[in-house]
This record gives sequence, C-alpha cells and structure tokens, in this order.
Amino acid sequence: MKKFRTTLFVAAVGAAAFLALTGFRHARGGPDAWMTKKLDRVLTAIEATPEQRSQIEAIRDELVASRPERGGERAAFAQLWLQDQPDAAAIHARIAETFEARRAYADRVADALIRVHGILTPEQRAKVAKLIAEKPHGRKGGGKAGHGAAK
Repeated sequence: MKKFRTTLFVAAVGAAAFLALTGFRHARGGPDAWMTKKLDRVLTAIEATPEQRSQIEAIRDELVASRPERGGERAAFAQLWLQDQPDAAAIHARIAETFEARRAYADRVADALIRVHGILTPEQRAKVAKLIAEKPHGRKGGGKAGHGAAK
C-alpha cells in the first residue's frame, strides 16, 4: 500500500509539474518567473536547507533550459494551411513531432521529480503532499472553473 501511495504521489506531482511548466504561459513574468516564485514558496514552507534549495533550483534550471520551444507551431501550420493542396502527411508529421517533444519533456519532468524526491526528507515530502492536497482547484478563491475559464 505504501509503495502504491508513493507511486501515485510521484505521478500526481509529475502531472502537476508538467502542467505548471507548460500550461501557465500568461502568468505575470512568464512561466519561468511563475515557477521560480512558486518553487520558492514551497521550499520555504517545507523548510528546505540551503543545500536542498541549491540542488532543487539546479534541477529547475535544467528543466527550464530543456523545455521545448513553443509558438513555432502556429507559423508552421499557417504555412501548411496556405498551400493549395495541404500535405496531410506533413501535417500529421508536424503534429507528431510537436507531441513527441512534449512527451520527452514530460519524461524529463518525471525524472526531475524523482530526483527531488530523493533530496527531500520524508517529513518534507509529507509537507509537499499536504500542500498539493490543500491547493484549491481552478481560479483563485477555490472555484472549480478550469484553466482558461472566463473571469
């Protein structure tokens, strides 16, 4: 049962991190500033040591540096759309390439989370789990509206 909970926790944190790293493009200061601010709050809440902070921030920096570029997809698809006879194979290949880059990044996020898990003490991991469980879903104030909902 404990192994199942640990696996479930790692998967949940991985999914949350992936969404945090890729889904919050409009946060003030961009996703890097948002992630840095959020990470600082979590590390403060769990009373991370300076050594733990340094190790975890280095992992964050690796993830930021390896994140797939975004925005080029629209221009590429616009060019495909402008063709007299759009090439279905090219469109499917472009989509597959984009998703593969994001899947590979999600794998790097999962590996990073496993590394962070090893850096934290069991008590700190319990605090992180509690923070995740207590986080309200959706908009500020705990509403149930999802990402992108009208405000």
